[in-house]
Amino acid sequence: RHDAASSLSLSPRALRFAPALNGYDRLRLTAGLELHDQGQGPGFASNASLRGFSSDHSADLALWIDGVPINEPANGHAEGYSDWSLMFPMAIRSIEVFKGPTSALYGNFALAGVVNVRTLERMRGTEAEIQGGAYGRFEATLLSGWDRERSGGVVGLRGLRENGWRPNSGYQLGQGHARIVRDLSTSTALDAGVELYAAGWDSPGFLTTDQVAAGDFDRVSNPTDGGFKHRAQERVSLRVLGRQGLVWRSTIFATQGRWQLFLTTPPEGGTTEGSGSQVEEEDRRYGLGGTSAVTWVGNRGELTLGAEGRLDHSDYQNWFVTNRVRDSAQDLVSSGQGAGALFAQSTIDLGSYLRLNLGGRLDVRRA
Repeated sequence: RHDAASSLSLSPRALRFAPALNGYDRLRLTAGLELHDQGQGPGFASNASLRGFSSDHSADLALWIDGVPINEPANGHAEGYSDWSLMFPMAIRSIEVFKGPTSALYGNFALAGVVNVRTLERMRGTEAEIQGGAYGRFEATLLSGWDRERSGGVVGLRGLRENGWRPNSGYQLGQGHARIVRDLSTSTALDAGVELYAAGWDSPGFLTTDQVAAGDFDRVSNPTDGGFKHRAQERVSLRVLGRQGLVWRSTIFATQGRWQLFLTTPPEGGTTEGSGSQVEEEDRRYGLGGTSAVTWVGNRGELTLGAEGRLDHSDYQNWFVTNRVRDSAQDLVSSGQGAGALFAQSTIDLGSYLRLNLGGRLDVRRA
C-alpha cells in the first residue's frame, strides 16, 4: 500500500524490454528519472536526479536490492555513493520508486527518494539472451531456476563488453546472481542471495578546448588511464507468517568492495597540448548490517515497526602517479561509520479515494 502521488511501481515487462545500456538508463526510460552519466566506466556511479536534487553519484537517492542498502557511507567521492550496476537486469521482478522522504522504512540517503528493487524468488527452466550494438557492444545473459513445492531459486550470469566511441575507451563487465528460497514450515521461509559484480575499463582522458573545437576526438591523453571495480554482497533473510495478518522479516547482510582508477587531469588552462598529471584512487571497503521488522496487514491498512543497524569501513588512498607508478600520496584515509535506526510506518484507508500515511524514524550515526 503506497501513496499513488509519491510512488511508482514498474512492471517486469517494462523493465525487461527497455532498450537500456545500464541500470541508470533503465530507470530513466521507465521511471522518468533525470540522469547525468559520469564518463569513467561502469563502476563509476552516475548522477540520478529526482525532485530537483542533483544527487551527486546518486547519493541522495537510496537504492535497496532485496532488503539490502546499496549506498556506500564514508566514500571519498560522495557520502552515499551508489553504483547501480549491481542490478541484474533479467532477474528483476519489480522496482518501486518513491519520490522524496515519504517512507520511514528506508532512512539514510533517501532525501530525494528511494529505488526499491526486488528480484525473482523462483522460476522454471532456462532463459538466454544475446544482444549486440555499435562500437563492438556485445551482451549475453543466462538465467536458470527451479520451482518446487518447498523450494525455489534463480541463478544467473551476465557478461558485457564495448569498445567505446573514442580510442582507449572500451570496458568489460561481468555479473553473477543467485537467490534460493526454502520453506522451513508452513509459516517460516529462509531466503538467501548473492550478488557479484566486476568491471574494468580504459579511459581516453581529457580533450583540450582546441581539440574539441577542431573535432579532433581521436586523441588519448594517457593510454594507461583506466580502472576496475569489484563488489560482492551476501544476504540471508528469515520470513515468518503469524496469525491475523502478522509478518516478521529479518535480514542480515555483508558487503565487500574494491575499486581503483587512474586518471590524467588536464594541464592548466586546458587550451594547449600537454600530458597533465595522472592521479590514482583506490578504495577498499567492507560492511555488515541487518534489519528486522514486524508488519500487521488489516482490511483497511497496515502498520510496520522495525529496527536496523549497519557498520561500514573504508580505506581510501589518493596518489600522484606516473603511468600507474606511485610518486607521492595526497590522501591516505581509513574511516568507518556505525548507524542504527528505529522506524514506524502506517497506512490507513479512510475511504475509496482517501488514504493517510503516517511514519517516523530515529537515526543515530557515529563516524
